[in-house]
Amino acid sequence: LVEPLRIEEVEVIDKKTKASKLDKDGSPLMEKRYVYPKVVPKGAFLEELDPSAEKVWAKLWRDMVWTILRGVPATRRPFEMRASGETDNTWEKTFAGLNKHAEDATELPSTYFLGAQACNAENVPFQDRWRFRFLLEFWPLVCPIYVPRFLDKEGKASLKPSTFVFAVPDVANLEAFCEDYPAVVRDRQPEVFGYRPRQAIIDTLAEGGLDTLVAWGKQIAKHSSTQDTSDLILGVDVIATAREGNNVRVSGTQRVEPNRGVLDCFERIRGLYWDPGFREQRLKNLTNAAPWHQGFSRYLSTCPRHKGVDSATFKHDAREAFKPNNEVVVMDQEKQETSLEALVYQIVGTYLSRKLESKHNVTWHEVKDNEKMRADFDGKKEKLAKGVFLAIRSRTGGDFIEYFSSTLFAVKQFLKEDDYLSLSRSLLDDTETVRTLTLLALSARG
Repeated sequence: LVEPLRIEEVEVIDKKTKASKLDKDGSPLMEKRYVYPKVVPKGAFLEELDPSAEKVWAKLWRDMVWTILRGVPATRRPFEMRASGETDNTWEKTFAGLNKHAEDATELPSTYFLGAQACNAENVPFQDRWRFRFLLEFWPLVCPIYVPRFLDKEGKASLKPSTFVFAVPDVANLEAFCEDYPAVVRDRQPEVFGYRPRQAIIDTLAEGGLDTLVAWGKQIAKHSSTQDTSDLILGVDVIATAREGNNVRVSGTQRVEPNRGVLDCFERIRGLYWDPGFREQRLKNLTNAAPWHQGFSRYLSTCPRHKGVDSATFKHDAREAFKPNNEVVVMDQEKQETSLEALVYQIVGTYLSRKLESKHNVTWHEVKDNEKMRADFDGKKEKLAKGVFLAIRSRTGGDFIEYFSSTLFAVKQFLKEDDYLSLSRSLLDDTETVRTLTLLALSARG
């Protein structure tokens, strides 16, 4: 039997009332807890470079090793031997194989290659050359680890302890990479969200690759005039894994390559959005080189109202997206034309203001300095915007065009002739884009 390190007595807390449970005599109910030793990877190299006080980055790495790479108890034997003071001769076998059989084939277990099995479905074994497998001894130390955030039906975010995302850098200059790597690790953000580093929590696979490239770009900029990472890292292969029993499943992969424009945009918007659903769709559009608003029509038409038009965080993000210098180019300096996004946002705002004035005989300037009147004004505007939102959400194609024209232009709109023509062309030629922008503008303005 394994003797416990110590025995502790703690009060029993009721989960519902959060109060201490009482014994028969009225005294706090106590229970014994036995503390036993547990072997975990130390990761001393990463722990020394961890910028957080709680060493959450090192803990994230330990959890990954024990869950993904060494999830099967038999693979933990080298760690257990060193922890108990026994001699581990794994390194002797590794160097012997490297010296004598560098070009020969050897088995490639999942400890070194994610998702590998002894044999595939066609009974072909997973193998690699000794010298290549030797390099794979070190990749877990230099591979950034991320944790995907999952949304339930209610829109609440949660983390799964058995799921990790690897951002594997495709290194072009190994010497320079090794020289700069400690500084990149040391510059990671120390903020914590729950029990994980906030910076490590991602909503899309590509986000892990983008964050990795941004971190290296900042390090390169310290001793160079640019943040170009292409000479050092050719790209980042992002791999999502999850443990299911004794098997490791690869649930998704994506490659992210250096693109200065995409990385600059990612840096600008990464802390801008609060809503997980909005942020996820925006990042998908960014990595797919799609317009920032693409896909939101489907999202708003299928998600529950509390995750869209009724969500304070979604409405905040929609407002931020329409602000100049965030997503929308308000004026094309060469053509002197107002962008479609700015046109729709202006039209929706004018409609809500004039409709409230004609229906309730109230304007924003009259209530802005009175907190009670302002709250009533905001409630009426939200109700009005929500009604139009729901009407548009159920209309597509010609039905949407007819409703858009007859409703939003039932009040006087202040548009230049060129803007009227531009909007008319967009309504006929790109109806779905105008519909998407209108739904987003109503969410933002409501």
